[in-house]
Amino acid sequence: MTATAMNVYCLRRIHFFMDVESKIILMKTCGHNKEFLGDITLSYDEHPHDEHRRHGKITLQKFHELPIYRKRDYCLANNMMKCTKKIFTTRENYFQNFTQICLYRNLSMIYFVLVNYRDDIEMLNQGLFGACCGGHLDIIKLLLELDATNFNSGFDGACKGGFMNIINMMIELGATKFEDGLYFACDGNHVEIVRMLINKGATQYIRDGFNYACMNGNLEIINLLLDNGAMDYLDDEISEVFFRGHRDAVKLLLDKGANVDGMCQNLRLACKYGDLQMINFLLEHGADNLDEGLCGACMSGRLDIIDLMISKGANYWNKGLYGACMGGHLDIIDFMISKGANYWNKGLTGACMKGKFNAMKLMISKGANKCHKYDCKKTMAEHLEVSEDFFI
Repeated sequence: MTATAMNVYCLRRIHFFMDVESKIILMKTCGHNKEFLGDITLSYDEHPHDEHRRHGKITLQKFHELPIYRKRDYCLANNMMKCTKKIFTTRENYFQNFTQICLYRNLSMIYFVLVNYRDDIEMLNQGLFGACCGGHLDIIKLLLELDATNFNSGFDGACKGGFMNIINMMIELGATKFEDGLYFACDGNHVEIVRMLINKGATQYIRDGFNYACMNGNLEIINLLLDNGAMDYLDDEISEVFFRGHRDAVKLLLDKGANVDGMCQNLRLACKYGDLQMINFLLEHGADNLDEGLCGACMSGRLDIIDLMISKGANYWNKGLYGACMGGHLDIIDFMISKGANYWNKGLTGACMKGKFNAMKLMISKGANKCHKYDCKKTMAEHLEVSEDFFI
């Protein structure tokens, strides 16, 4: 019996007792022997898996109700190989998700993909980003031994994951493109790596990095980027910071000179979400479009904030009517009407956009044109239980 035949025979005898790490080691030592590797694949596919146990708190029925991308992530994170293989059916499926497979260190799927695509350099490079992002040195070394060559991709993954040792490894191997690493490091909230990249002159994409820093509300990184060329993008990010609820970051950007002209939209959102602290903060910093705030308050039905906006000078009652119709708050609609609001068509459009049945009927009873908004016909017809011809 040849050595290869003996290996295949032995593997058939022991594959049920092997862990995946051992199989990966065998795969590496067998080189490109397709007969041997193919046998491993067949044997492993037949290995029984207790997939229900890996669901944890999620029932099998709940799992099947998940959208496809959630099933994918759950399978990868929980090492559910059989389920994953049912979701992934093409090379493109594996290529698009090999980053996540390596990020989660899903050894079963790593083994399966490498057995079937070990000569696919693009696939290996995809995995290198995920392995570096997750800090999995064993997977990184495996991919490098199998000829993964995109060290810049590995560098970017290490920047996102915050692993300085892997960053240095990728630089030693030949990574030279540091610009992309900046926004990955900002996305991962890694201050020291951001500082290191700036010192290397990697500021070409500082705008993207600044966007990530603002979304995360990381004051230290925001200040670092502002000191190194991001001042031009203050006005672009003020709304993003506000929307994420980072009050300290909003204050920082305003103190640095961000334009308050766009704060009216933010005031509307703060009133809609009932954030009194942010409302007062915005008013103190010059937000003066009170009617936008009134609209937001009427959308949420917050009477206390409606009173606040009116006390500050809001008086565009039709704006309030529009918001109240979007929220479906009949009492507030009546209040706006008592103040003089009479833009019935605008109110009907708002009610239609949010599917507020009672507000639709009220606006129509007040004289709103039933065919005012063509795009709303179907929605209104469904809610009023009539045909679309009703609106002609």
